[in-house]
Amino acid sequence: MGFLLKFACAFIVFLTVFFYLLYGLAITVIGVCIKEILYTAEPYLNQQEYVYSPTVLIITGIVLLLISLTGGYALVTKKFYASLLFTIFLSLKLFSEISLVLTAYIMREEIKYFFETWLPSIWLYHVSADVHLMWDIVQWSCKCCGVHNYTDWKRVEHIMPIPKTCYNYGDENFQFYKIGCIEGVGNFFKEYSNTFVTFGVIMVMIQLIGIISARSLTRMYRKRCKLLYTKKTCLRLIC
Repeated sequence: MGFLLKFACAFIVFLTVFFYLLYGLAITVIGVCIKEILYTAEPYLNQQEYVYSPTVLIITGIVLLLISLTGGYALVTKKFYASLLFTIFLSLKLFSEISLVLTAYIMREEIKYFFETWLPSIWLYHVSADVHLMWDIVQWSCKCCGVHNYTDWKRVEHIMPIPKTCYNYGDENFQFYKIGCIEGVGNFFKEYSNTFVTFGVIMVMIQLIGIISARSLTRMYRKRCKLLYTKKTCLRLIC
């Protein structure tokens, strides 16, 4: 029974380590990509601090990679202190995620202000492939056009055509989407809020299972460490 419990805990911890490894790599790559996109649009953004915000994603990804390496080291070496450190890291990460979610909910109005800073980047739509992709993804996903409405694109229509992602192809007349992306993104979050909440609950449960398993494994390693220490002490006394 003890062997099965130890194997189950070790397997769950292994899955947790593997998950954090992939998670860390994904966030790091996303952060690098967003940094490249915003770097291209930097001269046209009103708030320069947004250009450096992807650095937070990159740092987060690196931290996740370090956590996964700590867990992998603990599994391979079966050292008590490494396993304890891994458990502490997992717990701190869970608490920090909950804090970030609460902060994001409180500061949700800042999202609107963030999208307003995108308006000058319209001039880069047909110049920068990164800005082009950014606008296309947002307008297609959120069924919106421009920052406030389609007239944002009308200002530069004499220089370049209005993006195809502004057209509502579900409409018989192929009219522009009536709402801007500030409103569209808000509607998107409202529509998928239940999905986000469900995903968040699942992520919390997965991390809790990982923390409990890592803690159980830590206790097993500690008992093993005490047993080995006791045996060594007894051997010294006998000798």
